[in-house]
Amino acid sequence: FFGNYGEYLLENVFKDTYTFPAMTQRIDVILNALGWTQSELAERAQIDKGKISRYISGEIQPNVGTLVRIARALGCGSLDEIWPMGPEARGGEFLSARKAGGGRRAEVRRQTSETDFTVSIDLDGAGKGSIATGIGFFDHMLNQIARHGLIDITVKGKGDLEVDAHHTAEDVGILLGQAIAKALGDRAGIHRFADVRLPMMDALAHVVIDAGGRGNLVYSARYPEARVGALDAALVREFFWSVATHAGIDLHIEVCYGENTHHMVEAVFKAFARAMRDAVALDPREPGVPSTKGVL
Repeated sequence: FFGNYGEYLLENVFKDTYTFPAMTQRIDVILNALGWTQSELAERAQIDKGKISRYISGEIQPNVGTLVRIARALGCGSLDEIWPMGPEARGGEFLSARKAGGGRRAEVRRQTSETDFTVSIDLDGAGKGSIATGIGFFDHMLNQIARHGLIDITVKGKGDLEVDAHHTAEDVGILLGQAIAKALGDRAGIHRFADVRLPMMDALAHVVIDAGGRGNLVYSARYPEARVGALDAALVREFFWSVATHAGIDLHIEVCYGENTHHMVEAVFKAFARAMRDAVALDPREPGVPSTKGVL
């Protein structure tokens, strides 16, 4: 994460030449481009609001640990992105990518005779979930996507749970996929690919993503129990099929092994969250769309 700036620090550890003022000015530029307030940055970086203001004004200098927290909150892949002397601090390209898709936020609604839900997301969020589908375990899993994907997700509405959970799981998946596609915009600057293996006790899940605009799901899982709480285990596949096809992601999910259905399903959702986090993250070295076609 320290990148070339780490080498610079080592070379100048006994010198008063850390270029902190220039770095804090660049933070202010990124904030303005994102349309964030200093209060929003303070909340995301978990730093006192008053200190953020004093850092940016140059009144006080942040230490390296604070700079790391600020850079991570801004979605930077390394400190080089806020270090003006670094080769990856290419302002315009990085900032234009950050602004793609209207700030990488989206809200969509789906109203049918079976369900009525609204889903909103912020791909550059702090991992906050405000989710109420009426299915407790499903809410718990959606919160895993928010927390471990660092995606703010709000789901509100109702489905025909008096019938079963199928329509709710499917339609929330459709909406989440549509919101992801809308927030990604032209997908310029994203990493695009991600590969995550994630354990949970007795279970191991493997999730691979290509966020290249083509929806597809390959799903391999055998659960020992048919249900987890009020959620039919078969609906896990239906949910991810809806997400993948509407988000335009090629999604491969495998539950490698496991004995407890709860652990196996939760490992899948957490692995998906981490893979999404990596795939949609912005790459400061990528000036445009990550494709030889020039479009996704």
